[in-house]
Amino acid sequence: MKKITYLILILSILSCGRKSFDEQMEEQARDFTLKQCPREVDQFTTIDSLAYDRKTKTLKYYYTLKGELDDSTKLSPSACEDFEETMLSKLRNDLGLKKEKENGVAFEYNYYSQKTRTPLLCLHFDAEDYNGKVFLKTFNYRETRNMREFTRTNCPMRQDSCTVMDSVWYDSISRTLYYDYTLEGTLDDDSLYSTNPEIVQKLKAHLLKGVKNNDEIANERDKEKINFAFRYFSKSTKKLLIKHVIKQKDLK
Repeated sequence: MKKITYLILILSILSCGRKSFDEQMEEQARDFTLKQCPREVDQFTTIDSLAYDRKTKTLKYYYTLKGELDDSTKLSPSACEDFEETMLSKLRNDLGLKKEKENGVAFEYNYYSQKTRTPLLCLHFDAEDYNGKVFLKTFNYRETRNMREFTRTNCPMRQDSCTVMDSVWYDSISRTLYYDYTLEGTLDDDSLYSTNPEIVQKLKAHLLKGVKNNDEIANERDKEKINFAFRYFSKSTKKLLIKHVIKQKDLK
């Protein structure tokens, strides 16, 4: 009987040793939720659960905000930006998450209202964020983060029957904000642009007018003085069909 018990123990240990990284992460998240949640982090914050999504390799934290913080009007863009920088700084310096970061795990922090149970804030950091060398409190860092988050949550975004926005990204070296699109249907025709230069010029004039009048990019346009690039790709061939770069001198 002792030999059988000992054999079962050995098999159990070996079985545990064969668990994949994703399986270990799922088990740890489950155990944390069952044994330690809900738990007050501070007088305004309670951690409700922890979950691991193996498809996206994302560790997801779920919190409830109460009291003074349970107010969406206080979550201004600047306040959220400061909080995001603080959380990323903590994540970068958290030695307890060394294994997760070495395996490229993404981290997501979800905050909900205690009164309404609706989401108030979601922060998402991937390996590029916590391994990055860009200083946090810089325009280049913030803009890169903002554009990556916009693309992740909103793209692809259909503009009209023939145009889809694929991504928005920021090149900090050339200080250029890029908008990438896919053209399909009747607009997916290279000869249409090579034989009709007036179409290309009309598009450039339309884009220039849009940049000048778009208040949503006023900070980037007027204060940060960055450039704007619009690239249109063929859906069928994936080739670049049109590219327009609007520089600061064009905006004067």
